[in-house]
Order: sequence, then structure tokens, then C-alpha cells
Amino acid sequence: MWKLDSFTNFSFAGLHGTFNFSAAETGLPSLAGVSLPGGVGFGIASFLLGQYDSASIGNTAAPQYRRTAWSMYVQDTWKIGRKITFDYGIRYDLQHPMHELWRRTSTFRMNVPNPVANNVLGAIVYEGSGNNRCNCSLVNTYPYAVAQRLGLAYQIDNKTVLRAGWGLSYSTVFTFGYIGGGNSQGMGFNTVPFASPSTGVAAGILSQPLVYDSNLLYGASYDPSLNVKFGGPLAGSPSNIDPNGGRPPRAASSSLIPASRTAAPSPSPCGRTPSTAAAPALPGLRSAAVGTKRSR
Repeated sequence: MWKLDSFTNFSFAGLHGTFNFSAAETGLPSLAGVSLPGGVGFGIASFLLGQYDSASIGNTAAPQYRRTAWSMYVQDTWKIGRKITFDYGIRYDLQHPMHELWRRTSTFRMNVPNPVANNVLGAIVYEGSGNNRCNCSLVNTYPYAVAQRLGLAYQIDNKTVLRAGWGLSYSTVFTFGYIGGGNSQGMGFNTVPFASPSTGVAAGILSQPLVYDSNLLYGASYDPSLNVKFGGPLAGSPSNIDPNGGRPPRAASSSLIPASRTAAPSPSPCGRTPSTAAAPALPGLRSAAVGTKRSR
């Protein structure tokens, strides 16, 4: 069996541009060398003059998530004798972790030298193959998800069958925020800022278009640097993706059920642990079940 999960997360928030207006453009910092009290100037006045203090524009963020999974299952039933039936099967799952279609993803790694911090360990790496990329996948694929299934049915008499089963099951791999503010740094989903060159000087006029280099908007920088201030926090919050997140959780379960039956059980459905559900007890007969389950 083959399965493909896909998800596209479009964001057009930065296309129209963002403009910020301040009182600085319509206020005087001083008068004849005498500082004026705070609150001089009005942001609405700066807006009416069309003078913005800062602005920014971005592009369309359109990460394409993909995840594939393969699985297969074989099972057989062996009727050892008139009273004993043995079910055995094995299932294999190969689940690839979620990734961005064009590998536009970055993460923080503790073992990579940071070029702007005297090569102290701790920098950003970029997924995929090519220049300035790690030539790797940020999350490992677990290739050993082999799950065994065993079932045994023993007919004690015409009305009672003792059934036992054991199985190992793997769940789906964990999903995570694979791209976003921290996971797409320098990968082509960018914002170009426009700042005021000096106090009281407008960054631009509304009647004039924003002029910028499109390479700044769509280019991927692949910059491994983190702006570090020793003794203080990191400037920006890098995301750390667990490389072992590709291993699915698994659980082992077993059961023992003496129950009223008139015939040996039929083979279980494909891919499932042989059923251990007891049939409705006949009048005067008792049914009991004992089971254990362990997850890891």
C-alpha cells in the first residue's frame, strides 16, 4: 500500500506592503536649541502628509508539505490439528517524515560552528542538496518498523475455545511545524524593510512606489549565522527539529481469553492483530479475559 499526504500553506500577508506612521515626521526635536517636551507631532498628521516612518513588503509564502508512506502485510493460518489453529503474520511500514517539497527548511544544530561568534558551536543548517546546504534530511527515516502478529486458538470442548494473541503495532510518525517564522529563515520567503534614514526624516512618500531589489525578496541567503550577544539571549528564536522524529511510536499487546465458542476462529483481517474478542457467553458459562500492553 502506498499513501501520499500533502498540504499547501499559502500566505499573502506581505504582498500589499505595510506602512507605519510616526509623530517624528511632524514634530520638532528642539526649538532654537531648546528640547521640546515629549508628545510633539502627530502620527495622523504624518499620514495626511503621506510621510511614513517605516515600511516593509514581502512575497507569497507557499510551502508545499509532502509525506509518503509504504506498507505491506502477509498472513497465514495453520490448522495444526482438529483443535488447534495458529495464525501468524508480519507487517512492514516505511513512513517518511513530512518535508517541504523543495526542501525550503532550516533548523538549529548544536554541532555546527557559528561564523559570527568565533566559530562557537551552534548555527543554522539548511536541508537539501547543493551549495550551502547540509546534503541531508533534517529528520531521519526509521526503516525497521517490522511488526509481528501471532494468534493461537485451542478448542477445549464443543462450547469453549481458549484464544491467545500477541502483536506489535506501529503508529503514524509525528507531524510538526516544519516551516514558519523560525524554520524558513533564509529560504526565499523574505521581507524587505524600509527604515527612516534619520530622526524626523520620512522613509518614503505614499505617492511614490516602493523601490527594492527583487533578489532580496526571493533570494535564499543560506546564512548559517546567528546574531549572538554573549551573556544575553539569541537575537531571534531558531527552531530545533528532532532528527529522530521519524521513528513512529510502537506498542506491544497480548491477551488470553477463555470464551464460549462453537468453532475455531477464522483468520483475522489483513494487517490486524488476530481478534481476541469473546463471543457472547451461553447461559451457565463464564467468560474472562487477561491482557497486557506495553508502549515504547
